[in-house]
Amino acid sequence: MRVTASNLLGKVDHAWQNAFYLYLVRGIQMLFPLVTLPYLAHTLDKNNFGLVIFCQSSAIFLSLIIEYGFNYTATRDIAEAHADYRIEREIFTNIVGCKIILSLVPLTITAVYFSISKSLTSSFAFSVFLLAVSQGFTPIWYFQGRSQLFFLSLSEIVLRAFILILLVIFVKMPNQGDIYLILFSVASILFSALQNFVIFKKIGINKLEYRKILATLRQGFSLFFFRIGSALYTSGSLVMLGLVVNTNSFAIYSGADRIFRSAAGLTGPVGDAFYPRISATQFSDPEKARKLTIIASVFLIILSLVIVVPLYIYAQECIKILLGEKYIESVPLFRILLLDIPLIALGTVLGVFGLLPRKLDRYFTFAVLAAGLWSVFSIFVLVPRLGLVWMAATILIAELIVIVVCSSGILVYKRKSNAYAL
Repeated sequence: MRVTASNLLGKVDHAWQNAFYLYLVRGIQMLFPLVTLPYLAHTLDKNNFGLVIFCQSSAIFLSLIIEYGFNYTATRDIAEAHADYRIEREIFTNIVGCKIILSLVPLTITAVYFSISKSLTSSFAFSVFLLAVSQGFTPIWYFQGRSQLFFLSLSEIVLRAFILILLVIFVKMPNQGDIYLILFSVASILFSALQNFVIFKKIGINKLEYRKILATLRQGFSLFFFRIGSALYTSGSLVMLGLVVNTNSFAIYSGADRIFRSAAGLTGPVGDAFYPRISATQFSDPEKARKLTIIASVFLIILSLVIVVPLYIYAQECIKILLGEKYIESVPLFRILLLDIPLIALGTVLGVFGLLPRKLDRYFTFAVLAAGLWSVFSIFVLVPRLGLVWMAATILIAELIVIVVCSSGILVYKRKSNAYAL
């Protein structure tokens, strides 16, 4: 198929439209902690503030067990289905079945940890499980694969606004961290149910079949390890840190980490928007896929630098405004973590744009697992000896590991196929 200016621009324009909706979502997700973090940091005591972030991080980590990597594999499958409702219904049915089974794992982990923990009350534990289920069942994969992100964007905006209103009304005391988490988790699971219901009304659902569910689980097994591995140096890193440091140290680091994650999230919509378009054209029109990849990659790397430079220069002011003077020790940690944003962008170019569309999942999975195992070793062995600065450095080294392994995978692919690397 010949690549013309008109059909290439059509794909690019469609991807930019999706990027706009995703940036709307990420903008709200970034503004949300910029409002809630100062409120929580000033209203709650350090113990409750640390518990809130620990529980949210735990929920994100557990939600990845339910998500199972479907945000990548199912996005690709939906994009390749080309709006065939019969195929989409089959995909939707199998994934819902998988998630129902997988949700038993976070339920078990939460129940066991609650039974042995002295600091985690029943309300905190219940909130962790509800948040994990709501995030794990969020069907972003369907809307991304169909490149229909308006509804997803709208529901995210309404959800965040609703939670913010509840926060201001009901959380006013230093010991009310559990109330905030309950409100957050209940609202989140209601909106997740609404998103799945919209898909159900549109395409329907088949009868759940155990054999097909197992086949779907086997198909996504490698990327499940990818998701768990990535969590070990992202959301899971905070969970592990909370197990090896005291509450005061955890609050200081987690505040900086939360602001950093919000800033890093601004690069995500570029990958989320272009990935399904690149996947859909990778084998049918490789030249078009290559050009889309170059456009997205250049923009993503430039954007990461635009985000990092001003935040690095004004890091102290950011911490004072968002967390308060009592968290001033977070400033050097925040500056180190900011350096990870360009590395994340490069990792996205190599992994999400370079490996996954070519179905070279194993290289990406290995890269992330290696980074995750490094994080586990460093947090449990080195951080207690070297302190919080080393914790921030651990995150940077983990991303460098991803970049090195992904680069190796692309070079191997290029030698075998004599294809363009990107």
